[in-house]
Amino acid sequence: MLPRPGAHRDRPAAAATSLEAWLAGVPVLPYSADPPDDIAMIVGTGGLSHQLDGTRAGYINKEFDAHCLDKIVGEPDALTRYSVHDWVQLSGSQGVEFLNWMEMRGAMTGRVSELSRNYHIPISNTAAATVVYDNQRQAERKAA
Repeated sequence: MLPRPGAHRDRPAAAATSLEAWLAGVPVLPYSADPPDDIAMIVGTGGLSHQLDGTRAGYINKEFDAHCLDKIVGEPDALTRYSVHDWVQLSGSQGVEFLNWMEMRGAMTGRVSELSRNYHIPISNTAAATVVYDNQRQAERKAA
C-alpha cells in the first residue's frame, strides 16, 4: 500500500513517557479513520523486553511482555502510566522500544481486537512479537 498523500509525519522527539508515545500516535487518526477502500495499515515496530549490554545483558521479562501485549488491545491507558525509567526497570534498557507500539496503538480508534499473536525469543536474546490487530470504527452518532 502506498502512503496516502499527506498521511506521513516526521517522528517527534523521543517520548519521555508511555503517555507521550500514545499521544504522538493520535495525529495519525484523521488519516487512518477514513482510508481509501476502508483499508489502512499502521505499523509499530520494536522489540519487547531485552537488554543487550551491562550487568543485565540477556535480561528478558516474559511476564511483563505478556502483560503489555494483553493490555495494549483493550486497556492501553493502563500502559500510559509507565515512565521510561519504569520501562528500563521492567523490560531492560532496549525494552523502551515498546513506546513505538504505544504510538501505533494511539493511532487506532474504535473497537480493537487481536487477530493473531506470535511471541518469540530468538538466539539474539531480544523478545519479539508479531501481532495483527483489527480496528473497527466506532459507529457514527446521529444527531437527535
